[in-house]
Amino acid sequence: MKLEFKQNFRIPHSAPLETAQAYLRDPLASLKEVSFMRDLRLEASKPGGDKLEAPTVTAELLVSVPLLGDLPIPFKSTLEPTSEGANLHPLELTGKTWAKVSGVGRALETELLYDLHVEVFVELPGGEKWGGFAFSKMVDATSKKALERVLKEFPRGVSSGLIQYIP
Repeated sequence: MKLEFKQNFRIPHSAPLETAQAYLRDPLASLKEVSFMRDLRLEASKPGGDKLEAPTVTAELLVSVPLLGDLPIPFKSTLEPTSEGANLHPLELTGKTWAKVSGVGRALETELLYDLHVEVFVELPGGEKWGGFAFSKMVDATSKKALERVLKEFPRGVSSGLIQYIP
């Protein structure tokens, strides 16, 4: 099963522009108050052939899904600093449940602009029989609603982290 979500939002701020841009480039600061993320880590850049490999952000999205319980959904993305903030580029993982998380964060004089894209991949038991098919449909419907609820909390977490980040 694949679930896909896109969310665009704006967060007003009063920080100096350089501080807001630095905040977007620091996922350990900008994502630490997002309540549905756990085990957030940033792996530093490493040499990769002729150039430096981009740093990677890893974490788990924790989503409570009816019929399945608390579902930890790991993701890994590369972090690309930009002149206005940062971009996340998704990396593919293996396993029964995982996510691709990508996005663009831009700092303007008075607001942060975010474009977030999340694709979740969940392997469900086979649905060859009517019961399995019905179960898959129920999980699909409840998972979409649970993930939508969780992702709507994302701007609040980012905003809360920014308040703590400003000196």
